[in-house]
Amino acid sequence: MNNRRCYKCDKCGFEVYPMAGTILHGSRTSLLDWFHVVRLFANSRNGVSAMFLRRELGFTMKCAMRIGHSIRTVMAEPEIILSGDVEIDATYVGGKNSKKTVIFGMVERGPDGRAKMFVVDKESKKIVLPLVLENIEKGSTIYSDEHGAYKKIFEDHGYKHKVITHKTRNWANGDIHTNSIEAFWSKFDNAVRGTYIRPSSKYMQNYIDEFSFKHNRNGDSEKIFYDLLDRLVKPVKTGNNK
Repeated sequence: MNNRRCYKCDKCGFEVYPMAGTILHGSRTSLLDWFHVVRLFANSRNGVSAMFLRRELGFTMKCAMRIGHSIRTVMAEPEIILSGDVEIDATYVGGKNSKKTVIFGMVERGPDGRAKMFVVDKESKKIVLPLVLENIEKGSTIYSDEHGAYKKIFEDHGYKHKVITHKTRNWANGDIHTNSIEAFWSKFDNAVRGTYIRPSSKYMQNYIDEFSFKHNRNGDSEKIFYDLLDRLVKPVKTGNNK
């Protein structure tokens, strides 16, 4: 087909469509613009808004939103399993209490600690336990606050569990604290307030995947850039945009 970008062998006529199956498939935006956006994502600490892409590259708002969310989609890392010392917590993002989006998070301790985040309906035992079982290696030590959703549910499944009691204004007791995940929430909150302003709950998983992806690479802009390029050109399942 003449309207599809491809490489064709001059001898046998075999055609290769390098963008087929990727998030670039069917896009009329130039690859240079796509790569420019990836570089902006890699270099930004607080995220890249659609409004900024519109100003920077002259996109329509619809195009800017589509490209931004497409890139965030490939930043999800379901393959990661956390281990060692892992802090868990939830945060609430958005408008008034009844309309806030709940995000449940897990962060490994240490300079190379990784993060996994999930948008959930609520912070409850029924929701939290399956996420822990699927994403934290048995034998790990889990650190949390005293929220009822975490009470007496991990020890029976092969985890150690240490609790810090925040309601008594106790933020650390030796190695018992949730400072690592609180620091993650603080960075994400800065992005929400300063860049995304009022992020849609529909795309909240995309936003939190972006920040987990960057966290998991220690904010190294070069690694973020090349890992994103690698994911950009790999086939993705259709219909998986969050």
